[in-house]
Amino acid sequence: QALSQDNGLNITQIALGYLLNQPFPVVPIVGSKNTEQLADTLSAADVKLTADQVDGLSEVKAGF
Repeated sequence: QALSQDNGLNITQIALGYLLNQPFPVVPIVGSKNTEQLADTLSAADVKLTADQVDGLSEVKAGF
């Protein structure tokens, strides 16, 4: 939630931004039910996360 509030991003943008900021090729398969979801999905291509943010998300992911 802090990452979302600090950067003005929603969960879709954060999740896709995380995937696209990996050091290996990732091709997320996404679907959109409306134009708002499509806009969020497309804008994720421009999300630039810092190394610390990616590391923090990786730590959270490891807990699941």
